[in-house]
Parts: sequence; structure tokens; C-alpha cells
Amino acid sequence: RVLHVHGGTASPLRYKFEELCDALLPVSRWELESKQLKLEITQGSKTSNLRSFSGRRLAWDRLNDLRKLVELRGGVVEGWRMIHMHWHLNFLLLSGATNSAQMWYEAIALAKELDPNWSYYKKELSTLYRKARAYEAGERIEFNGKQYPPLYTPKNDHLLNLFEITNDEQKLLRTIISENEAHRRAAEREAARRRANGAIPRDKYEAKAAKLREQVVKLRAEGLSQRKIATKVGVSQQRVQQIL
Repeated sequence: RVLHVHGGTASPLRYKFEELCDALLPVSRWELESKQLKLEITQGSKTSNLRSFSGRRLAWDRLNDLRKLVELRGGVVEGWRMIHMHWHLNFLLLSGATNSAQMWYEAIALAKELDPNWSYYKKELSTLYRKARAYEAGERIEFNGKQYPPLYTPKNDHLLNLFEITNDEQKLLRTIISENEAHRRAAEREAARRRANGAIPRDKYEAKAAKLREQVVKLRAEGLSQRKIATKVGVSQQRVQQIL
């Protein structure tokens, strides 16, 4: 909007956006874009009001899951870039790896990472920025008797549906998984624990038991007593009785 033009009715001078940024900002736009994504833990401006959040590790792992998803899919197609941008930044903020003061730098680096040719609208992240400021100020949102941070803390089902994550993709993720995948992993861990404690797989156990029954029945048919059979096959007499 033109407020005043020097020289009467002369047309106002017009500048390109990049030229205006270079003239007014302390650093150039290109310097901002070249800034690498920070991975270290940083503090907000109001450190005295910040509260520790037990889900920081979870937020960081979810961020890495989204990065893995991008890798598995060979990048981010048009229509998905802002969704990824929003959730990547949300989990960065929630994990403590960045703060509201650094958020815009992270957004520039992330946009370049998702698609070097993509130009996003800054205002689409304004709500996330306000939530980040509230989070750093120590604010909490109460819902159903529980308190939550102002930033987004979605359940796995929401992320699975939002990003349309398949069962095969879940197997390569760490935290964004369904209950079925969680049960599958729990079963694998239990099987590994049993093997470590000397347990044998069920198919091998059944094969061994079948062979033992065959030996016991054969020796009994030859006229051996239960005590002698037990001694010969290396089991207790009670076990022989159970088989017979």
C-alpha cells in the first residue's frame, strides 16, 4: 500500500522482495536459507517459565519417523509439503530441539530439504508460532482433567491416517505404529527373551516331543518297564507315565 509519494503525482519506486529484504534485514535471505537445521537442544527466551515435558523423547522419535517416511517415499510430492513442514516443526519445537525464535530459520532449512524449489507461505505457520510461544511461556491446556502443552500432541492413529502410513512402512518406523504392529513387536521381543533363556521354538519342541513319544511307545512294546524306559530315554518315570 502506498502511503506517500515524494514529488507530487510521480509513480512510486518499486523494489523486488529480495532487494527489500537485503536492505532492511540484518542478514540476507540467502544466508538464512543456507543455515543448517539445528539438532542440539536449545532453550526458549523465557527459560524460567519453561516446564520439562516427559514426551520430548517421543516428539524427537516421531520427527525422525517422519524423516524416515520421506526417505522411504523418495521425497514429498506436491500437496504434502506443508503437512510435512507443519508436523516436522511441531515435533522439533515439542522435543526442545528448537524454539520460537529459531523456528523461522528451521522452516527455511526444512523447506529446502523437502523441495529446493518450494516457496511456502509464512502465514500458514502463524498458529504454530503462537503455540510455540505459549509452550515456552509454560502455558498448559486442560482437557478431561489432564494438562497438555499448547503444541500439538497427536495420537498415533491420527498420524497414521493423516500420512496414510502402510503396514510395511510401519515396520521401519520407531514410534508411529498401530496397536497391531506394537503387539507384533512385543511378541518378537518375548520370543527373543525366551530364546535367550534357553527356550526352543515351538515347532522344534513339538518335533522333539513327537520323537520322545515314538521312542517310549516302541520300548514299551518291547516289554521294558516304565522305570527302564525313563532311564533309557533320559526322562522321569512320571513323564513316561504321561506319554503312555
